[in-house]
Amino acid sequence: MTVAASFGLAAALSVVVLGDASGYSVSLNQKMKMAAIEAMWHTEPAPAAFTVVGIPDAQARTTHAAIKLPWVLGLIGTHSIDQTIPGIAELVEDAKARIGQGLKAYDAMLALRRNPDDAQAKAVLAANGQDLGYALLLKQYADDPRQATPAQIQQAADSTIPNVPVLFWAFRIMVGCAFYFIALFALSFWKASKRRLDTQRGYLRLHRTWQAGDRVELTLPMAVRRVYADARIEAARGRVALMRGPLLYCVEGADQADHVSQLVLPRESPLRAVARFDLLGGVTVITGQAQARVTDKDDQTPATRKLPFLAVPFYAWDNRTPGEMAVWLPEAAQRD
Repeated sequence: MTVAASFGLAAALSVVVLGDASGYSVSLNQKMKMAAIEAMWHTEPAPAAFTVVGIPDAQARTTHAAIKLPWVLGLIGTHSIDQTIPGIAELVEDAKARIGQGLKAYDAMLALRRNPDDAQAKAVLAANGQDLGYALLLKQYADDPRQATPAQIQQAADSTIPNVPVLFWAFRIMVGCAFYFIALFALSFWKASKRRLDTQRGYLRLHRTWQAGDRVELTLPMAVRRVYADARIEAARGRVALMRGPLLYCVEGADQADHVSQLVLPRESPLRAVARFDLLGGVTVITGQAQARVTDKDDQTPATRKLPFLAVPFYAWDNRTPGEMAVWLPEAAQRD
C-alpha cells in the first residue's frame, strides 16, 4: 500500500511540474490559447492574476463573478513578475495588423505566379510571408482577400478567438482532477505510513500510540478451495475434498437430508463460507448446493436430485448425533 501510494503521489506531483512547463510554453507560442483558458479579455498589469472560477461571457467579452489569485498567472506563464500576458482584445488587434501584412504577402504571391522572376514581389513575400496565413483567414468571408472590407477583416480577426467558456472550464476541471489525485495519494500515503507493518524475527509489530479501548483486528482471506488427490489413487479418483485456509472440511449425516454416501458435489456448484455461531460452539461452515444420487426404474442410468449442502471443519466432527461422515465426495453421479 505504501509503495503504491508513493508512486501515485510522485506521478500526481509530476503533473504539476509538467503543467508549469506547459503553461510557460503556451504563453510563448499560443498566446490566444492562454488568454482564452484564463478568459483574459484585456491585458492586465504584470504579473497577471489567475482566475480560479468565474462565468465567461463571450458576447459581452467579460468574466462575471471572477475570483482571482494575484500574481499566479504571471508567475506560471512568464516565470517573472514584470512581463505581461496579452489579453484577447489586444491579440485580436494584433491579428488585424498581421492580416494587413499577410495581404501584402498574398498580393506578392499572386505577382510571382504571373512573373516568377519579379524581384520586388520576392522581397515583399520574404518580408511578410510569416503572416500569409492570417490573410487566408479572409477566404471564408471574401472571394478575393485583397477586396475584403474592414468589417470582413474584423470578422477574420475575431475568428482567431476560440470557444472561451469551453476552454476556461475544461482547464479548471483538469486542474481540479490533478489536485484531487494529489490529495488522494497524499492521504493514502499518510494513512499507509501511520499504519505501517514491521516484522522482526517472525513477529508483526504495530507502531502507534495506544489508547484505552484500542482493538486490533486481523483479517486473513480464506477462500474455499477444492482439493484433489493424485489420479493414481483409485479410491479418490473423481472425488473432491474441501479446504478453507489450513482447515479440512467434511460432511456429516447430522447435516444432510440424505445419506452422505449418496452425495454428489458437481465441479460447477458454487460454494461459500458462512459463520455459524449456533453450531458446534461457533464454527465457519461451507454451504452450497449438492446432489443426491437416485436410482431410476431400470437401474441403468445414474440420476440425481438437488439438495442443500453443508460441510463442517474436520476437527469438529463426531460431536453430535452419531452417523456417516465423508471427506472425499464424487463430482459426478456414477452407477454403483
